[in-house]
Amino acid sequence: MPQDEDVADRIRLRNLLDHTQAWLARKAGLVSTSEDQSTDVLSGLWRLSLEPEKSTWARIQSARNLLKGKDLGEVAQAFVDDTDAMQIVCEVRSRFRGRGNEIHRTLELEQYKRSIDRFFELNPYDDAQPFLLVMLDYTFAEP
Repeated sequence: MPQDEDVADRIRLRNLLDHTQAWLARKAGLVSTSEDQSTDVLSGLWRLSLEPEKSTWARIQSARNLLKGKDLGEVAQAFVDDTDAMQIVCEVRSRFRGRGNEIHRTLELEQYKRSIDRFFELNPYDDAQPFLLVMLDYTFAEP
């Protein structure tokens, strides 16, 4: 069972991946057809624009083509030129996204309770506590 520190690290790394992919989508000029230009939407748009059926190497080449001629700046250009870094943001099934997603399936009741308790220690005036506790009871009820 992952500890809270491991859970937070997995979420942070997935978050970093999403933000990097969204930044690349913006630099490449990819925009959502909806008004929603959030990190989640742009990260997904980046991944789809690289065509999931392609190999990772072909996806890296597609990504570099999307970014060719864009004003990236020195640090960003170094990132795009780094094949290992580009592999992480171009993989169809990123190990960082996967490890972050695994967290949704591995938490135990006590971990949720600790998170709910900490949330309300930090947000004492939030009125969602009864609803979160009902959700917790429902989720962990015997089938």
